[in-house]
Amino acid sequence: MSAAGREGGGSIGSGGGLGGPLLELRDLCKRFGGHLAVDHLSLAIAAGEFLTVLGASGSGKTTTLRLIAGFEQPTTGAILMDGVDLAGLPPFKRPVNTVFQQYALFPHMTVAENVGYGLVMRHVPRPEIAARVAAALGMVRMKEFAGRSPKTLSGGQQQRVALARALVNEPRVLLLDEPLGALDLKLRRAMQLELKQLQQQVGITFIYVTHDQEEALTMSDRIALMRDGRLEQVGSPREMYDRPRTRYVADFIGETNLIEGTVVEERAGRVSLRIADRVVRVPAYDREAEPRREGERVSLSVRPESMSLAAGSAAPTDENVLPGTVTGIVYAGSALRVHLRLADGSAIVAHQSDGVRFSVGDAASVRWQVERGVLVRA
Repeated sequence: MSAAGREGGGSIGSGGGLGGPLLELRDLCKRFGGHLAVDHLSLAIAAGEFLTVLGASGSGKTTTLRLIAGFEQPTTGAILMDGVDLAGLPPFKRPVNTVFQQYALFPHMTVAENVGYGLVMRHVPRPEIAARVAAALGMVRMKEFAGRSPKTLSGGQQQRVALARALVNEPRVLLLDEPLGALDLKLRRAMQLELKQLQQQVGITFIYVTHDQEEALTMSDRIALMRDGRLEQVGSPREMYDRPRTRYVADFIGETNLIEGTVVEERAGRVSLRIADRVVRVPAYDREAEPRREGERVSLSVRPESMSLAAGSAAPTDENVLPGTVTGIVYAGSALRVHLRLADGSAIVAHQSDGVRFSVGDAASVRWQVERGVLVRA
């Protein structure tokens, strides 16, 4: 749905083709004592966008969500909705709703009563409450459970009720703090698709917090990866996976091989690297970076599925081929994970679905297309 944002680390990610930003975080900081949990974070989020804030524990992602919700107030910076600063507004006065990992449904109320509770507190007329509750339960396919107790529902069904309770208030932004974390893997994957379909159906901006990179890749229009309170990179799932800017991004999102090499030259949009006794070539994707200097040590990222395997050691003149020795083979269902050790001691993993079968100790070579390698910064 949206185009990519520029790299983070304090920069504003563009909301892309969805129109102007609905929500803007502007130079946002949050301190807890001496700890800077959110560090000069700036990000623009478009109306109707599904943005995932991804990061490890302690990266600042949940604190960022709580700042948007109004559960915390920023130390400095601003949170703007349609250009209006939300500073000082309590959570119940903000046009946002939050769905947490713990659904916190009232056990003494029916499903319908749980969903309509917020409307009752706002003194919405009863006929309107009934209509909006029925519509919200219909969205999450729980209409027939309206009279049931939450205690009789499965985890996935309770999650749907929590979503309906948030959607019935017609928020402009729905905040989701790891809402699938309590579900088992199979149900979690099914719910990922349901959530994305629901977001497209209702057209509400979703800001989804998770530490799970698979969730982020599956559901998002854009991903904002946080590290130590700052934005490491912002972009579409494909950009984050295929064009990581740093070693951290390459390693956090998916599996990759990070190989150290020495720059031989940069010419005609390609960088030549010496790895062990071979030279490989990599596109110079980062146009904003200074040209690589001869002798500079750099890191190359190549995804295991981008590598193909061949028996024996290829000729030194072959492009983007590194010889090695097989050190391990792991069956992973759809593919074999073949582990190799290069001449300089580097460890490599390549995925193999067919072709020559190897044994530990065999000589083998890995090859990849020039365009599948990416230079990444530290």
